[in-house]
Amino acid sequence: MEKKVLKYIEENRMLDDIKNVIVGVSGGADSVCLLLMLEPVCRSKNIGIAAAHINHGIRETAARDEEYVRSLCEKLDVPFFVHYCNIHELAKEKHISVEEAGRMERYGFFKKLSNEREKCVTAVAHNANDNAETILFNLMRGSGLQGLCGIKPVNSGIIRPLLCCEREEIEDYLKSRNIGYMTDETNLTLDYSRNVIRNVIISQAKEKINPAVVQNINRAGEFAGKAFGLICEEAERALNDVMICVPAQDDILKESPLIRKGGTRAVADSEKLLKLSGPVREEVIRRMIGMTCHRMKDITARHVESVMELLTLQSGRQISLPYSMVVRNSYSRLIFDIVQPTDLMGAGMNNCVGTSRNDSAADDQIAYETDNEIACESDSQSADEGCRRIEVSRKALEKNGELKVGFFGKNIKFRLIELEKAGDTDKDFIKKQIESKNNYTKCLDYDKIKGNIFLRTRQEGDYISIEGGMKKKLKKYFSDIKLDRELRDKVILVAEGASIIYAIPYRAGSSYFTDTDTRRILVITEEL
Repeated sequence: MEKKVLKYIEENRMLDDIKNVIVGVSGGADSVCLLLMLEPVCRSKNIGIAAAHINHGIRETAARDEEYVRSLCEKLDVPFFVHYCNIHELAKEKHISVEEAGRMERYGFFKKLSNEREKCVTAVAHNANDNAETILFNLMRGSGLQGLCGIKPVNSGIIRPLLCCEREEIEDYLKSRNIGYMTDETNLTLDYSRNVIRNVIISQAKEKINPAVVQNINRAGEFAGKAFGLICEEAERALNDVMICVPAQDDILKESPLIRKGGTRAVADSEKLLKLSGPVREEVIRRMIGMTCHRMKDITARHVESVMELLTLQSGRQISLPYSMVVRNSYSRLIFDIVQPTDLMGAGMNNCVGTSRNDSAADDQIAYETDNEIACESDSQSADEGCRRIEVSRKALEKNGELKVGFFGKNIKFRLIELEKAGDTDKDFIKKQIESKNNYTKCLDYDKIKGNIFLRTRQEGDYISIEGGMKKKLKKYFSDIKLDRELRDKVILVAEGASIIYAIPYRAGSSYFTDTDTRRILVITEEL
């Protein structure tokens, strides 16, 4: 068995270029065996070794286990470190299971010790039975292919030298050397899901179906791992092609600069996603979910399938996933976003999968706070974050020639130029702006604006004039340019009543365009 473990360590290069090893030792058979296996190997390779023990404070025998591990370490001349915690209190505080709290506390302690040492890894005592149990557990909870790969021998600074050994081998090895170990009585109960798999399902399968069930499950996990590896290679290449926006980068879409800040959004090209093979598409979607919520514990294959189905539905449909995540099909985009319960106009944001309505007439029936208007005579003005409308003072603009207005985190600059008094520089600037059709700067006929000018967000009845003297509902215009529904309520509008002078940064109303009779130019610029 020692040769078998050493070979497994070398095959997986667990100790290559390593100077220190932290061994997690609970006092049970697996961890005691792991320490006994690694101690001579580390000595021969001149690698520092230390033992880490967690006293969870759950069982009355916790003090007994700690003393046993301490005594064992003294005999082996291995440094011993212990961490005390109350797992029940931590689980209650974090609203997680006792198992999850224990895992977090263990690996947190291991990482702390490892970070204090040069080129250090942590060795934990998972064995072949643990791997089989994990594969079955993931299968039963609805995991995808990755969950069926089982436990990795080496992963993020964690090594598992005993994955090649079954639990019976480990116990027989300790018995042959007359070495005792502690038994965690909670492992014998059926209070935890893993114990049911271990003590009932696998036990019965070995007895009544095939004694080699653990080996066969592990072999299936290896096959799944190889297949998943190939899919991951394809998914990595595909991800770079289908992504429009990722959370780690600038959160501005190619087509729209109005996506909200926060670095929590991922956006992909739906048409390109649909061209991928099914397994590769699933993996790309799974990765997009992960890069959005930064955790995958509660994400199952069913969630990924729901997103796959969403791709084939009409634009505007959406589903809710765990971690307050919403995935929307918006024209040619698939958008993954983290939202608050009140976001997206009250759409259901719970952690269950479901679809919601598309953009309908009700979308325009939202009551906005429009009575909190602000007028200002100074050179600049700003809006309260709770205000949906702010008046742009024409008096201040005409007096000073320019006015800067802060509205919903943006700075909108208004400049008034009289053509008769304008110099060549201004005339050349106006000519270039009109010819270039810069979406962030519009040059319009100031005198065609007859009423008050407001900066606001959309409201019912809004329209924008188009070429030919026609009027188009603003909602219809947004739909025509395929602007995502959520972004529509974040578009800053320069408006005269219900008439939109300029929907920043998309287009201006044609009824305000300059012509040969224009005498005063209003230059509107969104400062980036």
